[in-house]
Amino acid sequence: MANIRHLPHAPIREAIIDFRVKAPDSFRPVAFHSLKHEIGSDYPRIDEQVGFEGQLKVEKDQLSQSARQTGLMGVVFRSTNGENVAQFRIDGFTFSRLKPYTSWESIFPEAFRLWKLYEKIMVPEFIMRIAVRYINELRLPIQFGDFSEYLNSPPIVPPDLPKQVAGFLTRIVIPASEFGAEATITQAMVGPADPNFVNIILDVDVHRSRQYEISDETIRSEFEQLRQLKNRIFFSSITEKTARLFE
Repeated sequence: MANIRHLPHAPIREAIIDFRVKAPDSFRPVAFHSLKHEIGSDYPRIDEQVGFEGQLKVEKDQLSQSARQTGLMGVVFRSTNGENVAQFRIDGFTFSRLKPYTSWESIFPEAFRLWKLYEKIMVPEFIMRIAVRYINELRLPIQFGDFSEYLNSPPIVPPDLPKQVAGFLTRIVIPASEFGAEATITQAMVGPADPNFVNIILDVDVHRSRQYEISDETIRSEFEQLRQLKNRIFFSSITEKTARLFE
């Protein structure tokens, strides 16, 4: 395990703060367009999210398929440079910070500010789930003997097989009872953008599912707890040698 600390050049591709809610039956997502007046100057790039429903039928050995729109599901607001993305949906609110990453101290207040606007427009019945997810891209020098130099849970090749690895994908889900949460940890080797490096995705998704009242003042502190769990998982997944790459 690497020592937990701030990494000046953290390998974060995307940081996500997510709320899932129970919407009132009467709510219509078109109401999210009214946010243009409040956040349009900071988030001028606006797109709609539209739902689709597909159907497959087999009749007399013939396969047919159809699709139809199910209506507006939400509105996505993007900053001018595309680095901040806010999704206002009928099932919840998601804030994403794309690279270059700044800091939790700068992105969480912005996410929470936008969440309060979401809450004001929709007035959800309650919150069902909160989550913090960080997708990291580890660019590792291609010349190394074994993935265990950089990863604490490396892919394992059976003893009698060639040791070269062209790709791998692992996913584990662990309870974190200490935090009242659950974590999903995904590692994957992705295609080389640079022949001198091996690219590993380390995706850490920590979430807590329970019913929160909208006025619950503990939500801020619970997000901080999820952040701490996310950090613990990240540094537990890499070696000190890996951490030093991003200092």
